[in-house]
Amino acid sequence: MCISTPIHVIKRYDGQSLIDLCLKRKWDELRNYLKYSNEQELQMKKEMLLWKNKGHHNGRGCFHYACYWSNVPMDIIELMVEIGGQDLLNSTDNDGFTALGYAGSKILRQKFEPAHESNSLDLEEEIEFSI
Repeated sequence: MCISTPIHVIKRYDGQSLIDLCLKRKWDELRNYLKYSNEQELQMKKEMLLWKNKGHHNGRGCFHYACYWSNVPMDIIELMVEIGGQDLLNSTDNDGFTALGYAGSKILRQKFEPAHESNSLDLEEEIEFSI
């Protein structure tokens, strides 16, 4: 049995609001949006996941921010990849970084820069400013 997301719930969100959910770490709300879709809804959700504000967020989408945070539930990442597919994995920001690049940078920072030196990719200041 496939339960579909009510269309008014899908229309309530756009690409920017999905970025905002990631910035504010509202994982339950994001999870509820991503789950339970028919084919038409999946296409709309994919478009929202791929949306990027090239000016305000340096071309980052919600997947970039989800991969940046260390506390994001893995099922959120899995749902995003399931919906967005290879297009989402290959999506780059204005500097050419993929979301997986942010995830890799985060892992390397945690392993090799315990004091979190300033020469690494750092979104914290921009994220705090964006919320």
